[in-house]
Amino acid sequence: MISIPNFHSINPNPIIGWTLFAVGLSIFLTAFVQFFSKRKEEIVATGLYSEVRHPQYLGIILATMGFTFVGERPMAWISWLNLIFLYLLLANYEEKILKEKYGEKTQRYRQQVPFILPLSLSISNRLPTPKSKFKRYTLIIFTYLIIMILAWKILKQFSYAPEP
Repeated sequence: MISIPNFHSINPNPIIGWTLFAVGLSIFLTAFVQFFSKRKEEIVATGLYSEVRHPQYLGIILATMGFTFVGERPMAWISWLNLIFLYLLLANYEEKILKEKYGEKTQRYRQQVPFILPLSLSISNRLPTPKSKFKRYTLIIFTYLIIMILAWKILKQFSYAPEP
């Protein structure tokens, strides 16, 4: 007699996780090769860099999100959110350096290509950001803290306690 697997008992997390990992790793490696083959140019704006300004970071974020799905631990999600926050800060810092180094070329590139997600520029440019450094950093810290508190509250429901 042939046994048919019970598909209701299959956990989708490893499938989603390993798929995200493979996609993220592919994006990262492709962007890595494209960047280092063209890095002698002033600004790399071809290949994946014509779709998003930080495709390597996008690849790392997706790959680590895959591991987070596979791990199935609430604390892994908190760690992943922290990783995203740090990569966003790093990408922002790198763009400031590029702006100082290449000036107007960097500004045109920023206007033509989305930051880290391949969303329409009209969507990503609608996000209001304060002009004042103090207000901008206060907003960033406040947003980070709110996301961490919400994530902790939500993920705490999924944590498990060992049986006594």
